[in-house]
Amino acid sequence: MGFKFLLPCVCILWGGSSYCEGWNDGYQQACVDHMCLKPTPLCEPSELGATTYKSGFGNGYAQALKDCNDAKEN
Repeated sequence: MGFKFLLPCVCILWGGSSYCEGWNDGYQQACVDHMCLKPTPLCEPSELGATTYKSGFGNGYAQALKDCNDAKEN
């Protein structure tokens, strides 16, 4: 029950829920596009001023590409 409360707080502190929604969607989309099955990590802190859905999507997509490439190399 405590975890459900923590997650929204984390997103608010790290750039707002729209950034985190974009992060999640971008990460999942990259995994689908590159056929890589990875669990979506918590959204990471955004760059200063990057609080929009679009920024989160781009950052999440980029992180998933990195994670998928790292997994393929191992």
